[in-house]
Amino acid sequence: MLPSLGQLSLGPLTMPLPTGEFHALPESEAAELNANGGLEPLTYNDYQANRARGEEGATFRLYWEQRRAFKNPPGHRAAGEVVAQALYAVYDAEALWEWLSKHDRDPTNSFRVSHEDWMELYAQYGHSGPIPDFVETLPRFAWPDFGPNTTWVWEESGVAWPFGGTSWTGGRWRAEVDGALRFATEKDYAEWCENPEFKPSDGFYFEGPPGRERLVEYRFLGQSEWFSGEPSKERATSTRFADGATTEYSLEREEGSVVLQPNALLDARRGRVTRRVSPDGLGSAYYKGPKGLESIDYTEQVWTDDILVTLKKVRRYFQGEAGQELVYKVERYKSDGSLHDTHFVRVETGAEYTWMRVFDFGARVQAVVMYEGKRGHEAIRKVEEHAQDYDTREVQPLPDKIWEFEGPANQERLVRVRNGEGVDETDLDDLSERKQRIYRLVFMPFSYWGLQSHIG
Repeated sequence: MLPSLGQLSLGPLTMPLPTGEFHALPESEAAELNANGGLEPLTYNDYQANRARGEEGATFRLYWEQRRAFKNPPGHRAAGEVVAQALYAVYDAEALWEWLSKHDRDPTNSFRVSHEDWMELYAQYGHSGPIPDFVETLPRFAWPDFGPNTTWVWEESGVAWPFGGTSWTGGRWRAEVDGALRFATEKDYAEWCENPEFKPSDGFYFEGPPGRERLVEYRFLGQSEWFSGEPSKERATSTRFADGATTEYSLEREEGSVVLQPNALLDARRGRVTRRVSPDGLGSAYYKGPKGLESIDYTEQVWTDDILVTLKKVRRYFQGEAGQELVYKVERYKSDGSLHDTHFVRVETGAEYTWMRVFDFGARVQAVVMYEGKRGHEAIRKVEEHAQDYDTREVQPLPDKIWEFEGPANQERLVRVRNGEGVDETDLDDLSERKQRIYRLVFMPFSYWGLQSHIG
């Protein structure tokens, strides 16, 4: 049973924390939540009053509208300035942690929880264990915290450092610690506050002593970018987008490229793209070529659920200019990291098809299968088995045995069997209808012969 709107509590608009928190229920609030059969939605027990952080049965509140952000940083806040109404749901804190340790959304699946709330629960129940990758992508609604010596300063105008080098107006906040810059919001801060995707943590992050600060991260509207290098010469290492996808960049200076200027804009600080990673982290594309002309070198896709076979990763190789890449080879790998098979691919009229497949069958044997036909209609034409040297694993150049076929896909008929020297070794039993049925019903779908066989 998950909480209905009738079980949500309404807190005062000026709260000491901008997001959720451990919240010991007053007697009156616990009684209100338990009224009319109300139960804590994760444990199905009655709400317990006066259970503070660290106590058994401690309660935690998640605000229904997660964007409860202060418009101004600590030390510059006026009463009642919190953005959003303080409507919240109360959960058993430990049960909530059990849920959020595996999910990025609240138990009703209504919103993504804040990074601050997740870390608050982790600090109490996570036992310093590993933090899932999705946590880094959670929205951050609190102002950055750089410790007790932080000074927040409002600037009406200035120079658009670190990027651009031109004067600006519009106003922004910056944070300093013992005279060293640690954070600065975007200019036109007041206007950005009207954007529902904007957060107080959006801006530029710095490290280093006074006068030698260097940019290390830039966050904006759900996107984050990281930097490396000396002050004023920082170069981007990677970008994570709002959907969780990531792009990585080369830090090497390309031949003929212009020397990076201290006032270089953001795009100029990005080298050529080297890799892009899918939001789930299971797919990657690797790139080659100069900046602006990067083409796909190869892609990798990891499979997490494989019932019939032990295949866990596929790698696809491409050739051609950017935007016109065509796959020419596909490698598939087993869960132990060893190569399972290789498909050699051709592309015609936009569709790829396999013309040859190399398969490590084990038992010191490597098979080569030749196909003919367009995508989805590849018919077997020849199967070769090559012995491998027991010690070196080198494949012998001449096959031990060759099977030759004719006919369309799924209706192939064996017409000839040869040895490695080309001598015909076909016998009448090989060509019998009984044997042909075995080839079609068993060998094609269940052995390495068939392109779409269960074994890969």
